[in-house]
Parts: sequence; C-alpha cells; structure tokens
Amino acid sequence: EIASCLVGSEMCIRDSYEGDVVIVAPLEGPARPGDIVVAVVQGGEATVKSYFPQINGNVELRPANAEYKTQIYPREEVQLQGRVVALQRHY
Repeated sequence: EIASCLVGSEMCIRDSYEGDVVIVAPLEGPARPGDIVVAVVQGGEATVKSYFPQINGNVELRPANAEYKTQIYPREEVQLQGRVVALQRHY
C-alpha cells in the first residue's frame, strides 16, 4: 500500500480536508463503479476521484466537491493507479 496526501479544495473524498492522507491499495482486478481511485489522465498529474465506466468505453471521473465538474475521458487516456482504502487525519 502507498499513501498520498490530499492537497487543494477539490476534496476527492467527502468530508476530507486539506492535509488529510489517503491510503491507496494497488488494484487487484478491475475497478468497480463508484470506487474512489487514483487516476492519471492523459499522462499528466494524478487525481483522486470516483470512477464510473460508461457503456460507450469512456470513463467518468467524479469529484466529491460539487463545485467541480465531472470529467469524461476516453478509456485509453485514463490509467488507474489504485483504489482508496482509508483516510487518515492528523489533529
């Protein structure tokens, strides 16, 4: 398992805050609809979003923060890195 820090206001997981840490496990088999995943889109930076495959072959990546738009990409442009399995917060 690897850990990844949350940064910014996009709030990839509901009720998460800047500085929280997500624990990510490697995918064992395909991601399921609604899984919170770490994805690299178009070879760019990693993002943490809810994953929804579409029948037409596209992938919908949905942020937890309603102020941000859902993003839809062709499947070949999305590389899934792992599934979020826990959230850690330091007080």
